[in-house]
Amino acid sequence: MVIVIPEELETRIRGIAHAILRAPFTKQTWSELFFFMVGVPLAVFGFAFIGLTMATGVVLAITFIGLAIIALSIRGARGIGGIHRAVARGILGEQIDDPDPFVARPGFLGGCSRRCVTEPVGGRWPTR
Repeated sequence: MVIVIPEELETRIRGIAHAILRAPFTKQTWSELFFFMVGVPLAVFGFAFIGLTMATGVVLAITFIGLAIIALSIRGARGIGGIHRAVARGILGEQIDDPDPFVARPGFLGGCSRRCVTEPVGGRWPTR
């Protein structure tokens, strides 16, 4: 018994096999691995920072200090996100748009406490 494979199918199979064997040795693969190795510690640090500052802020929310800590935690999340975007741009060459800039309103501490908590980007609340 002889199995006949059409030439078009054989060409497709060879192309797929070639791509699979060549992919681990491309520059893109190594760039993504490096981004992963840099990004994971950054993400762990960000998660720990935000988790600790938010928990502290919630515990101290009975005082004004707790609300200020929550506001600064949200600003810190924006900063860590900015660092992560910069790393992705630098290592992977990705084009990632920055969120709208933070604009403080007039008031105590430059309006940071209220604006940090109610801004659409930091809190992901719908805009008005």
